[in-house]
Amino acid sequence: MENMDFHNFKEERNEKHYYQALKIVCGIFGTIFSIFVVFMIARLFFYIDFKYYTVSGPSMQPTINESISNLETRDAVFINKKAEAKRGDIVIIQLPGYSKTIIKRLIATEGDEICIRRYPEYNNEYRLSVKYAGSEKIEVVYEDYIKSYEEWKNVGSYSYSYEGGAAVEYEANFFNNYLNKDNMNDFVMLEEDGCLYYKLGAGQIFYMGDNRLRSADARANGPGKEDYIVGVVKIIMRDVVDAKSEVELWWKKFTAVMNYFFDEIGNFFAWSY
Repeated sequence: MENMDFHNFKEERNEKHYYQALKIVCGIFGTIFSIFVVFMIARLFFYIDFKYYTVSGPSMQPTINESISNLETRDAVFINKKAEAKRGDIVIIQLPGYSKTIIKRLIATEGDEICIRRYPEYNNEYRLSVKYAGSEKIEVVYEDYIKSYEEWKNVGSYSYSYEGGAAVEYEANFFNNYLNKDNMNDFVMLEEDGCLYYKLGAGQIFYMGDNRLRSADARANGPGKEDYIVGVVKIIMRDVVDAKSEVELWWKKFTAVMNYFFDEIGNFFAWSY
């Protein structure tokens, strides 16, 4: 009887261990499957809302770099096609009549009043001054992302005299390419600093590249429209063009996307608290 009881106890213990091990294995596979499902859903939504672009041209240096030499590799970006663009965002723009898109920084939007001119108090450098829509204050914007104020101030200027006022100095690109056309009625004289400000109309945007000396932007083409914005840059990827294989490129994209999602999750919980 004792041997029978011991045998039954041993079988019950083995059976208990078996179900415990089975539960652990099922838990592990369940977790892996759940992660896989979440990943595939996230990937699906990501590729519906997001789009991948490589970058060519120097207009957004040093924020986003093109391939110039073997020592400097081209960057790429992911944009969110459904994100609302705000001042200061980097955006992809599709201009009418052009097959290629451009990448620029959104500087001002509808109702903003802008002026580009030299400021003696800032080493005679060009600065952008803005009176934002709904504000009574004029702000001289320090754009720490542009390539060089020192280089920008050497681009040249154009002095414009308006009736009843003194000469106003604009950056040559801005005045010669756009402002010196049939749109002088779009200017507003702000008495606060004696400068003619361009006021953006309904649905208009003003955009420039961070590399001000090497960028064809709203200074040349005039203000664009909100509808021209394809999406907002959410991820900047470094050194992607030199990936030695498709697998390496895929891994770079995957890690960039995962880092973005983790940052967004962290920002969400930080905001919640």
